[in-house]
Amino acid sequence: MKILFIDDSRLSRRITSRYLKLHFPEAEVNAIGPEDLEKTLEKSQEYQMVITDLLMPGISAEEVIKKILKKAPEAFLVVLSANVQEKMKEKMQRLGVQVFLGKPLTEEKIITLKEAYYAGRKNSQ
Repeated sequence: MKILFIDDSRLSRRITSRYLKLHFPEAEVNAIGPEDLEKTLEKSQEYQMVITDLLMPGISAEEVIKKILKKAPEAFLVVLSANVQEKMKEKMQRLGVQVFLGKPLTEEKIITLKEAYYAGRKNSQ
């Protein structure tokens, strides 16, 4: 399994990567900043899960999601954001996001993510 995590904060990338590796030990985690997105998009079909921050300089989560879906329509999409307004959650769901998690990431939230991911995989088989 391969996970792509996109966030403009190095600290967030480091902490989230640690959580992901702990709860998805079989996963290869690639944590990048938005500046690396374009070159990573060429290989985005390799990722089973894509997690993106909502607010990043220069690109929105909406743009990221649309670009990912063009290359990897089967990817399990997750938004991790401090902006947890209901309107935003609904908008992201309409775009195809399966899980919306509020920052900061906690043990409980990563368990919710893991359960949702594996439940989604079971339902698609």
